[in-house]
Amino acid sequence: MSSLAFLVTELQAAEKSLAILRSSPEQATIHLASDGPQSEDLLRPVFMGCATKNAKIVAISLGSLQRLIALKAVPQSAVPLIINTMNDCMNQGVDIQLRILQTLLSLITNFPAVHGDLLEEALLLCFKLQESRIAVVSSTAAATLRQLVMFVVDKVVDEDRRDDLPQDLFTEVTVPDGTTKPLGPSARDAFAVFQDLCLLANGERPLFLKLEFLRKTFALELIESVLTNYHDLFRKHTELLLLLKHHLCPLLLKALSDRPSFPLTLRSTRVVFLLLKQFSSELTTEAEVFLMLMIRIISADTEPLSPSQSTETFHLGHGARPQWMRVLAMEIMRGLCSDAELMRNIWLRYDAEEAGSRVFTSLITALKRLVTEKPAVLGVSTQMAGVGVPASNSADGSGHALDVAGVAGIVANAASATVSNVVGMMGSEAGLSVQSSAMKLQW
Repeated sequence: MSSLAFLVTELQAAEKSLAILRSSPEQATIHLASDGPQSEDLLRPVFMGCATKNAKIVAISLGSLQRLIALKAVPQSAVPLIINTMNDCMNQGVDIQLRILQTLLSLITNFPAVHGDLLEEALLLCFKLQESRIAVVSSTAAATLRQLVMFVVDKVVDEDRRDDLPQDLFTEVTVPDGTTKPLGPSARDAFAVFQDLCLLANGERPLFLKLEFLRKTFALELIESVLTNYHDLFRKHTELLLLLKHHLCPLLLKALSDRPSFPLTLRSTRVVFLLLKQFSSELTTEAEVFLMLMIRIISADTEPLSPSQSTETFHLGHGARPQWMRVLAMEIMRGLCSDAELMRNIWLRYDAEEAGSRVFTSLITALKRLVTEKPAVLGVSTQMAGVGVPASNSADGSGHALDVAGVAGIVANAASATVSNVVGMMGSEAGLSVQSSAMKLQW
């Protein structure tokens, strides 16, 4: 079709749509929302405007489409065409790409019935824009992806509350342990998306998303956001717990055992902290491995874990770890020590029995070694007590006279008192902060 013929056709479609709107705006809205006989005539000018490749016309068309979506004046049947239209406009200017992201977020959140391949196409469009070299597009797409992934998982919460979900909507899904489980549409989407995030973070090909590559740091950030807000949901769904056990834990061990890279190690330790904080009872063996790994990093021990300490194989082939990695491990332990119930459970799980692996004992030993390693750096006498810990009077007024038991007690009390208000991995004002250490630039 020539340009002139296309413009004539577009003008005719616009005039027809305008005539319908002028005759009865309320009736036109009803036709749009219910996929009535006139819905195609009303939407045709918008789609034709997006196909012109003219930046101004495309921007106006996408703005109109976004407004219609917000008013819920778009039928469910038009969603595939909307996504395809935005995909065709993706390679245009920055303003168009930002408008696409706004429209896409409005579309998915206003149409919770979007599942499966249609959802995958929408997410894929966002992932492609997130890889843009233009900073504003990349950062906006990253923020949009976080909201969309959270919305996908949040729909599982709503689905679990429903008792009237038809059985024909459930589909058998193969979970990581080889068994199958019937899942509803939302649960199936959340399982597929989270599984692909774990695979992409491990450098593997995804199964649901048709994505060739995703930065490991960004994949771990999305995983962290999901675990932070929906840890209770994961406990209720065994298929999600199996993803943690079979996919997430191995990739974290691999990331922490490979040659250290600060951006990747920082994000890996954040996720490890969440697993230890929220899933230590469900992931008993994995939690033991991570705890012993953190303890060995704090102790500056480069030897591999012994079989008695772990059923997993761990090997560090790159020599001594950098000091910043030791600091990250100490911050994780500081956050864990603020949870008295967690500390009691660790002792009951690994130290109470005669044949236990003595994780809690190893932690105390590592803390003792830490405070006796360079006493001058930590301070002496009352300075060693830390924030919120009453000072103890010694005979000679020197902190060097403390016995081992006293040192261990002071360290445990100081760690608990200093981070009593920890929310997340680090919550105190002093020390290394995840928020201030998070690298905002692309790596």
